[in-house]
Amino acid sequence: MRVLKWSVAADDTEQVIGGGPVLLVAAQHTPLTVEVWTEEEGIDVESMRHVVVVGTGHEIPSAATHLGSTLAHPFVWHVYEVHQP
Repeated sequence: MRVLKWSVAADDTEQVIGGGPVLLVAAQHTPLTVEVWTEEEGIDVESMRHVVVVGTGHEIPSAATHLGSTLAHPFVWHVYEVHQP
């Protein structure tokens, strides 16, 4: 078991991160990138999740689950898992 960090651009595009439990969502280095820390047994392509970063007041994708939010002055970002059909 290990903790991994995934960088996700705050640009309304779907990106892929690990499928393990989310430990933390933060904007560590820049307000336009959100980092997500997950706990992973190993990297299994089948368990990877698709996520999107949504700004406050923006449309949330349908069939999405909130994973966490973070303050990144002057923004507040919200990370959602987008469920694949």
